[in-house]
Amino acid sequence: VYNVRGQTKGRFCTEHKEPDMVNVKDKTCEADGCETQSNYNVRGQTKGRFCAEHKEPEMVDVKHKTCEADGCETQPTYNVRGQTKGRFCAEHKEPEMVDVKNKTCEADGCETRPAYGWLGKCTIRCSTHRQKGMITSPTRKCETVCCNQLGTHQSNGSRFCDEHMPFGSENLGVDTCMSCGLDDILTNGKCGTCDPQVIQIRRHAKENRVKDIYTASGFTFVHDRMLEGAICGRERPDFQFDCDTHFVYVEVDENQHQSYACECEQARMVNLVHVRGMPVLWIRYNPDVYEPSKGQRKLKLEQREKKLLEYTKWAMIHPPESMSSVLYLFYDEYDTKIQEWHKLV
Repeated sequence: VYNVRGQTKGRFCTEHKEPDMVNVKDKTCEADGCETQSNYNVRGQTKGRFCAEHKEPEMVDVKHKTCEADGCETQPTYNVRGQTKGRFCAEHKEPEMVDVKNKTCEADGCETRPAYGWLGKCTIRCSTHRQKGMITSPTRKCETVCCNQLGTHQSNGSRFCDEHMPFGSENLGVDTCMSCGLDDILTNGKCGTCDPQVIQIRRHAKENRVKDIYTASGFTFVHDRMLEGAICGRERPDFQFDCDTHFVYVEVDENQHQSYACECEQARMVNLVHVRGMPVLWIRYNPDVYEPSKGQRKLKLEQREKKLLEYTKWAMIHPPESMSSVLYLFYDEYDTKIQEWHKLV
């Protein structure tokens, strides 16, 4: 929702906005120089004019639902279990009601809001049920100016990253990985690089982002399904687009598939074409860091995703001249001016 003043379309979120950017999507307080959202107006109105700091005495919050108790202006968070919308505040809730708006402690039967969690993770436990090693504000950042790293150490109540921590700071949860021997935040004794559960989650994150982009753009496709007649078990393109006259296969190649030998990847693509028995256009998309062609700038992720959609649309309406060709998007030496389709078969 953030952009430079005078624009109407947002470019960045709160976390990533640049210093001179303001909220250009939501109406702000009418007080001079105030950029806070305007939620307050006289009762009966639906559009806010002022924020809580600058509201006039008779004004109330007209943007958010309030407690159903007469005269109460507190936002409601309580209702019967199973509901998702609050009806009453903590003061006026009925005996059987629970907080349905805020996450509660994961301990069975506990309705207290969680304040404790493992370093780098979200809060999951209250003070009573916290486990050894859990800390408050586990995602709090380093307090050194211009540093946005996780605060892994604490000194005099302030958080610092490994680089900026003062001598004698308390370690809040960094330990040595039992697998690789490096210091990191551990899960089950292993760092994020070595823990199989974390690896599995990360492996599909970027592929799922591409899936969401295709879905939001109205594409019809098959995702991560093995082809009919598969033999060796690797006949599973990430995305398949049936174009009647041919198929388009899109593969999300994290880190440019540097751990795979080029000839093995090409052999796999040829095998997939033979299994399908129809012409196939391949698009190999790298969502990670790459080195652009000399003299060119790296494209931002949003620009790269837009290019991926454009080439997918193009490939769907242009049958290949050969049995199969492949286009590599955002591999090292990628040239924005010349994109070559390489013949496979």
